This record gives sequence, structure tokens and C-alpha cells, in this order.
Amino acid sequence: MYDTLGDNLCGNFVSYLISGACAYIRKYTRDNDADEIIPNLWVGSEKHLKYKFDTTIDLRDIREGGVPTIKQTEGILWGLKYDPSPRKLVFCRMGRSRSAMIAVLYLVDTGMGLEEAIKLVKSKRKYVHFNKLQKDFMRSFVCLY
Repeated sequence: MYDTLGDNLCGNFVSYLISGACAYIRKYTRDNDADEIIPNLWVGSEKHLKYKFDTTIDLRDIREGGVPTIKQTEGILWGLKYDPSPRKLVFCRMGRSRSAMIAVLYLVDTGMGLEEAIKLVKSKRKYVHFNKLQKDFMRSFVCLY
């Protein structure tokens, strides 16, 4: 039998943790506007579809924390490189890893070094985070091309 006061304290603590996490997520998504990485290339979340972009690259079909295939990546980069539209948005659900990874690879494709591209994207978009799979994918993709 659990003590009521202890249950309430525990329940309140768990509620506090959950509400804190929810507040962080709400703040993150509210403050996390699309960011211009280089002129005409933006990285953002699905919430930014309401803004005026001429071209949007949707990465939501790629598993969260995952990576696209080599063929998908080639197609996306080709599309970004040759699309004359002035405002391009690369987006995924939260705009912090999959879309940022494509922006990094695009920068590398245009002549920038991998580490320099990662630093630039992270400096322009503060919530960027790449997991090990994504870092390995970027290194491998750069080695292939």
C-alpha cells in the first residue's frame, strides 16, 4: 500500500517533469523558425509550410533520426542545385537533423568542406543535432562524391 502523500509527491514530480518537457517542446517549436543557411536555402520544420517558399523539399518520409538512401540524396541535391527558385525550404518534422543534414551535403556539393559546412549550418540553426548514423552517412556520401 502506498502512502497518499508519497504518491502525490511522486505524481507531482512526474507531472512537473512532463510539463517541463512539454514546455520545452512548445518553446522549441514556437521559437524554431526556418533559418536561412545561405542565400535562398532555408532549413525548417513542417510548421513552415505556411510561409512563402517557391520550392519545398519534404523529408518527413525518412524515419526520424534516419538517413535517406544514396539515390534519394542525389536526387534532392540535384533538385536543389538546378532549381532556379529563389526561396527553397528543406524541411522535416522538427527541422533539426534530416533537413540540416541535406543542407550540409548541399554545401559540400557546392565546394565547401564537410566540417566547415556542419559548422555553418549549426551556426545558422541553433537546434541542429546529428546522430552517429547521420554523421557516418555524411562522411560516406562525401567520400563517394
